[in-house]
Amino acid sequence: MENKVSTKNAMAIIPVALVSFSGIMAETAMNVTFPVLTRYFSTSLNSIQWVTTAYLLSVTIMITTSAYLNKRYNTRYLWLASLIFFATGTLVGGLASNLPVLLIGRVLEGLAAGISMPLMFNLIVQLVPRSKIGVWMGIGSMVVSLAPSFGPTYGGALIDTLGWRSIFFILLIVPIISLLLGWRTIDNSEETQANVSFDVLAFGLLSVSLITALILIKSIRKWDCQYITSRGHHC
Repeated sequence: MENKVSTKNAMAIIPVALVSFSGIMAETAMNVTFPVLTRYFSTSLNSIQWVTTAYLLSVTIMITTSAYLNKRYNTRYLWLASLIFFATGTLVGGLASNLPVLLIGRVLEGLAAGISMPLMFNLIVQLVPRSKIGVWMGIGSMVVSLAPSFGPTYGGALIDTLGWRSIFFILLIVPIISLLLGWRTIDNSEETQANVSFDVLAFGLLSVSLITALILIKSIRKWDCQYITSRGHHC
């Protein structure tokens, strides 16, 4: 029996994996909407690309805090936080009337994915017997790897039928399903460290560095495109 994953433990991992999968899928699902969003918000493609860039940036920054979060807060708290971020971000994105509001929604979705992805693997290590960790780690990696490939298909099918906002609204079912599956199985029995320190300076420097680097790269690309266009070529 020690080598068997209990139903309760499996049902504690699945709701977190569901949020991780949906969060990653939402990232690539928006890639196919760029031409539509460019016309809808009457802006340039360079600006619309922040719909993906802002999401990936928030995921990256949040993942760097995973070690601190898992020591400071219990699993149930982090799971509920990821659900709140995901539901709020998805709703804001679906109701967005302008690009800045849409970006806020994408950042919130990124925070949810940045919490849920490390949490999923931490749960596997905590709840799965040592002899089965390799299998479940493979399943967790498969969730993370397959999600991007589903995104363009999901987004493309909806944008041709129900419109780009439906990409967000349909995803609102994910927090509900995750909540139903995990409410009784994800507990807060593990101990937390109230006195664990957080390096605010390092976190701030990393965040500023990443944001600055992305802005610089996008500016270089914009200048390059302007130069190519001035020479009579298409960028």
